[in-house]
Amino acid sequence: MKIWLRLSLRELLNHKGFSLFFILNLALGLMGFIALDSFKTSLHEHIQSQSKSLLAADLSLSAFLPLTDPEQSLTRDLLGPIEEQSTQILFNTMVSGPDDTQLAELNAVSAGYPLYGELILTDGRHLRAPELQALWQGKPRALAQQELLDALGLKLGESITIGEQAFEVAGGLLQSPGQSFWNARMNYKVFISEAWAQQTGLLQFGSHRRYNYLYRLSDGDQADFLAKKINREAKKAFGPNPYFQALPHNRANPQMSRLMDYLGDYLGLAALVALFLAGLGTAYLFRAYLAQKTLEMAILRSLGASSMQTGGWMILEINLLGTLAALVAGLLA
Repeated sequence: MKIWLRLSLRELLNHKGFSLFFILNLALGLMGFIALDSFKTSLHEHIQSQSKSLLAADLSLSAFLPLTDPEQSLTRDLLGPIEEQSTQILFNTMVSGPDDTQLAELNAVSAGYPLYGELILTDGRHLRAPELQALWQGKPRALAQQELLDALGLKLGESITIGEQAFEVAGGLLQSPGQSFWNARMNYKVFISEAWAQQTGLLQFGSHRRYNYLYRLSDGDQADFLAKKINREAKKAFGPNPYFQALPHNRANPQMSRLMDYLGDYLGLAALVALFLAGLGTAYLFRAYLAQKTLEMAILRSLGASSMQTGGWMILEINLLGTLAALVAGLLA
């Protein structure tokens, strides 16, 4: 075996041009495959690590009506220890400035929001739950997406009218939990305190709104298991209800999940095409090299080498080249 290994190494060194071209050609294809797959994996892990900030909680209960006492009792029993909780009411409405009116999505949030993450304003302020709660104190204030303020011609300190209540514009929103795809949506975002939401006169019987009950659990890793359990037990206790859903943080943004799936499929296909083209090129390259080695293989056979030994010699060479190409591709990727 040592003799054939030394012979293979000597042959590859004697044909440096072929060896280098073979290794680089295969390494480029493998490098693209490894790099794209690594990028997809890293991006997925990053999104998962930020998923709590996207939902602003470990787990949320979404409903189109306030939870009834039996539903709240069932939820508390199944969730177990809860560190913090908050409420978010979302509905679409028209908001007005001095000269114009625009459609907006109103987010009325209670104390403790966001349980994870922060609201980032255009003036550089980062508002977590304590700072946001302090902002709501004293008088009705609103945080509005900067594009909405520009459309209404409003500046900080001026008033924006929501329903029957005027709110002071306390800041322009640049980013908030769960709002990763603002540009893909039709309506702007406005945040107010839940305590002032009733003063708008918009939370009436028949108004279309969604309640998000947000929970920070003592063991956030159990969020997915608990969400499935709550959905299953709620269906048994109260019957099928498409308007009641428990959602864990890792499945909080279906739009992002779809985009990640599309991106993963595209990158996977691109990597396979790159690897296929590289493999095709190396196959033709080694075939030409093998044709040149026919005479040497015939001489080895005449000296007593078996067909298995001469064939194994070529297999050993291609394995050496493939291993070197894989090492180069791994280091570069």
